[in-house]
Amino acid sequence: AGMFLGAGSVMHAMDDEVDMRRFGGLAKHMKITWLTFGAGWLAILGLPPFSGFFSKDPIIEVAFVGEGWRPWAFGTVTLLGAGLTAFYMSRLFFMTFHGEKRWGTRSDGSPQQPKEVPALMTVPMIILAIGSVALGGALAIGGAFSSWLTPVVGESPHQDPVLPTAAIIAVNLILVLLGIFLAWRQYAAAPVPVEA
Repeated sequence: AGMFLGAGSVMHAMDDEVDMRRFGGLAKHMKITWLTFGAGWLAILGLPPFSGFFSKDPIIEVAFVGEGWRPWAFGTVTLLGAGLTAFYMSRLFFMTFHGEKRWGTRSDGSPQQPKEVPALMTVPMIILAIGSVALGGALAIGGAFSSWLTPVVGESPHQDPVLPTAAIIAVNLILVLLGIFLAWRQYAAAPVPVEA
């Protein structure tokens, strides 16, 4: 939700422009949006200690539960999905907020001057960013996050994955960091053409 509001904030500041190739360098003009969007970005990547870590990693671990080929196939797919998510979400973050500015003129010919949106938009983004940073860890205390649907769906027997949990977490983090690095190299460190 915070990232959706952040996208709306950027669109508002950029006069309803939605082409990320025409953004870039917005971090210095929209610091609150950059910080709050960044919190959501880190959470959706599932990096510890952000909230997404407490939901994404257990899903990947459960994908590695079972017998025969299934845990290996499903677990591998979830890990590849985590790496791919890290790449395309990092692409979004870097193309929008980092690198050189690629914006120019408004539809009326005047120069674009993006600036932070009003408090009506930034306050909800700040509240949601706090959730992105801390809510997953708070709900993980005592297993509340993983057991809140138990009254509806019943108890689920615990099964161990075919790989040690620490190994799954480590491989996941390596793939996520690789996705971030590849996106940074392509969309923050290198020039991004305005035309596809």
